[in-house]
Amino acid sequence: MVDVYAFPFDEKLGYPQKQQVQIDGIAYTLYFRWNPEDDGFAVLKIRRNVDDTVIYTGRLVRFNPVEVRDPATYAPLFTIFPYTLSETQCTVWVVYG
Repeated sequence: MVDVYAFPFDEKLGYPQKQQVQIDGIAYTLYFRWNPEDDGFAVLKIRRNVDDTVIYTGRLVRFNPVEVRDPATYAPLFTIFPYTLSETQCTVWVVYG
């Protein structure tokens, strides 16, 4: 079975912001920021809480899925799918399972 949900992003807080999520029983910290250069773009960093490992850092491109892998084993953990990106909102779907 495949699960899909959106990462939490509080539009009232805007950028930058930090959120906590649990995916498949593992806690992660998400860091969202907006880079105003190059016509502006969103950047996401995902840190696995249990071992404080950064598992993803990158520019989000609308409708461009990214498979997030474990940096040590390269096993796929989940896929992120940036759906809505702007200076005021960020909707990133997560597919796992």
